[in-house]
Amino acid sequence: MPKLDSERFAWFVSKIQESMGETGIPAKALFIAAGATAHKTELFDKDRLVFERLPAACPELNPVERFFKEVRKQLKNKIFDTLQQAQENIQLGVEKLCDEDEKVSSLTCFPYLKNTT
Repeated sequence: MPKLDSERFAWFVSKIQESMGETGIPAKALFIAAGATAHKTELFDKDRLVFERLPAACPELNPVERFFKEVRKQLKNKIFDTLQQAQENIQLGVEKLCDEDEKVSSLTCFPYLKNTT
């Protein structure tokens, strides 16, 4: 997405909620996000997707930060001639990391996430 605003975030949340109940996705889940202004509590169906904000200025609690830190390592000291080349390399980095299930789990499955009900 080109930018994050309430409209795009609402679309994103609706897509997640639509997919819930499909194979492997629990009927009720926890959605954790940073305190961006686009992250509106009222967008969530509380019976399906519980929304909790991360504390301010705590990137160490945010699994997304740890995931993208690994992606950034793959891009370190590289220069791209075009924005498209940069985007393609970011996508390749994400795809490569996603192929390593155990690595993704070690980066993102904090005890506070695994032990939620």
